Parts: sequence; structure tokens; C-alpha cells
Amino acid sequence: MKIKINVSRFLNKYFTSTGDLELVVKEDAAVKDLLIALQEQYGVEILGKVKNDVQLRKYCLVIIDGRISLLNERVTGKERQIKLVPPISGG
Repeated sequence: MKIKINVSRFLNKYFTSTGDLELVVKEDAAVKDLLIALQEQYGVEILGKVKNDVQLRKYCLVIIDGRISLLNERVTGKERQIKLVPPISGG
């Protein structure tokens, strides 16, 4: 299935292109599968450095329909909006 992801322009440290990206993922994919697809289709290597949800939040937040998502959450293709945004700094 095809999924559209909006990548924040503030993530240009990891992404060469930002804005709306289209990914092809398997049916009943998880957030982890989205990160694998980003690596395979766009060369973004976030997942190689991430082993759990806490490490993921050091790189970016995955927002699905206004909610911060975890690595094992399912993506059905019916979501209104999927965004990758930079982590919130605690400074």
C-alpha cells in the first residue's frame, strides 16, 4: 500500500528532501516498517540507530492523526495524516 508522510523541514539533517513523501509499505505495517521503507526508498538511516521508542524520540517524533506513535503501532493506510517532526527540546 502507498502511504503519504509529511516530513518537517527541520529534519533536513537526516532527510535530503522534506515535505510530502510517498512510501510503499506492506499491508498492516507498523511504524517500524515505515522507518525501514524510508531507509530503502529514500536512504534515511534512522532505524539503524534506533532500538526502542526512547531512542527514536531523540531523532524524530512520529505523529499519526495528532498522536505520538510508538515503533510497534500499526498503520492501516486509513490515517488522515502521518508526520515526522523534530524532537521537543527540553531546554
